[in-house]
Amino acid sequence: MKPIICIGLLYLAALGVAAAQTTKPAPPGPPACLPPGLCSATPLRRLSFPAAALSFGSPVAAFTFEARGVRWQAGSGVATLTLRRPADYANGSLSVSVFYEVLDDGAGDLLFSIAPVSFSHGNSFETYGDAATELLPAPGSPTILYQQTAQFSAGGPGYQWPPSGDWWYFEIRRGGSYAGPIRLMAVALDY
Repeated sequence: MKPIICIGLLYLAALGVAAAQTTKPAPPGPPACLPPGLCSATPLRRLSFPAAALSFGSPVAAFTFEARGVRWQAGSGVATLTLRRPADYANGSLSVSVFYEVLDDGAGDLLFSIAPVSFSHGNSFETYGDAATELLPAPGSPTILYQQTAQFSAGGPGYQWPPSGDWWYFEIRRGGSYAGPIRLMAVALDY
């Protein structure tokens, strides 16, 4: 074969490959909502923080760091979480969940009170109120894992939501009659 014919055939082959690449079907879109009606136009966003990432105080002696989390000795003390307002937050509702393990077989009940604060550079620090999780009975046996959640939505009592500041701060306190220790494992935010 003459070199010019070979180059011409290679050129035509390359055009055929390019044409085949441009005519490929588009990849399929997201899967259909199964079962229908459970999908939302706005996907849920979730941020999780291990207990060791929180700050603790009032008194600091109420908390001990452990391999699985932070031991919260009794009902006193406060755990706090500070984070930058998520860039994709669109002023909707938010829930804060506390994941923990009961370490004692003492009687009583338990809830968490969570106070949200929002601020920006140059603001003063002040709180406006809190929301509480549901009140749960103590399990009567240690090593039981629980998740309790507080909800924040526009017009909620005692606090300002949605937050307008660049930073979020949450104060988490224990409530209820259960005075035994728990192991705080994580805190999660859903928005």
